[in-house]
Amino acid sequence: MISVGPGVTRFKVGDAVFGSAKIKNGGALGEAVIAPETFLARKPGSVSFEEAACLGTPGITAWNGLVDKANLQAGAKVLINGCTGGVGESAGQIARMLGAEVSGSCSAQQKGRAEQLGVTQVYDYRTTDISKIADRFDVVYDTAGTMTVAAGLGLLRKGGVYLDINPTPGKFIRAVFDRRLKPIVCTARNDILDGLARSASDGKLRLPVALTVPLENAIALVTALEQGRKLNGKAIVSMP
Repeated sequence: MISVGPGVTRFKVGDAVFGSAKIKNGGALGEAVIAPETFLARKPGSVSFEEAACLGTPGITAWNGLVDKANLQAGAKVLINGCTGGVGESAGQIARMLGAEVSGSCSAQQKGRAEQLGVTQVYDYRTTDISKIADRFDVVYDTAGTMTVAAGLGLLRKGGVYLDINPTPGKFIRAVFDRRLKPIVCTARNDILDGLARSASDGKLRLPVALTVPLENAIALVTALEQGRKLNGKAIVSMP
């Protein structure tokens, strides 16, 4: 923290923090960024800056869906489409912390990683049509953004909730008439970020860092990812 505005009470200059920023502020590849107090939390001492950088948006989005929208309870059955992506990894670990039974879809190559995260039933999305599996769930979270609304709703038990990570005006309108559909918009709050910090400090929430590059290599990294490079974890750009 290099500066605080008037009225800020949670932080002081010199604090190590993590979190998110408003879209209009940008600054993902900037050496400094302005963020509201409600978008930040103190970085636990046991968590590196690189690890903390992975927690913000994925963790907030996972929490928004599972806790805020689905009110996930212990014993619930959850299906996470894209369970080894950024939001998917966070969602799986948070669901497990809340006592849910977690199933998920990913590629066959990522099955072992999914199981390490606590996913008990792993479906290979390349060989399995997720919309046609026999099981039914209390919560279906499409963190990959590849399911249709009809497919997601079709996998629900009575009273279940389908969380859609790709909100559109049409989906918001449909959600007014079908309460099972919950479009998700990443919305940061102090209680969410503090919860993520505690979970990371306790070792219950970890998003693996696959690669760290210096700022001067950031464009090359983004280009490689756009061209299809796959990583077993998050890519971090280190500031000078």
